[in-house]
Amino acid sequence: MNKVELWDSKLRFQIPEGFEELSKHEIAKYYTSSLKPDFLFENKSNGAFIAVAALERELTAEALQSRIQEYAAGYQRVVPNFANCQIAIRKINDDKVIGMFYYTSTTINRNLLNYVVLGCLDGKEVMMTLHCNIEDCPEYAEKLMRTVNSLEIFDAIG
Repeated sequence: MNKVELWDSKLRFQIPEGFEELSKHEIAKYYTSSLKPDFLFENKSNGAFIAVAALERELTAEALQSRIQEYAAGYQRVVPNFANCQIAIRKINDDKVIGMFYYTSTTINRNLLNYVVLGCLDGKEVMMTLHCNIEDCPEYAEKLMRTVNSLEIFDAIG
């Protein structure tokens, strides 16, 4: 696993070997709308990726449960073949909480396992999404969960 530190080390996590950070230009190829992640890490050999974005929506730890449920319901409405959704709230680095859900979905050319993780950084939402092919689940589900389990958020707001 390789250590990643973003936003002056306020967000830290580990990514599996074989993932490379994409440039802003490469991110723009994947995301043609204005909704783009700030950082994208991809394993080019199998298309697994980890995306991270700081969002402008305010978020408090107290609102996290309802916000993650809101996101899961929204994804369910728009993601093709959304299924097997599980929601969890977890404590990280002793004083922060993250919300997450995972689900399976189908795109035009592949079936995916997807994780969406939501946390609070400086009073705003920070979102991490992790995706891999269903066929790669035995290997990648564990690796992506290690990434989630390694997540640390450091800011002035509890």
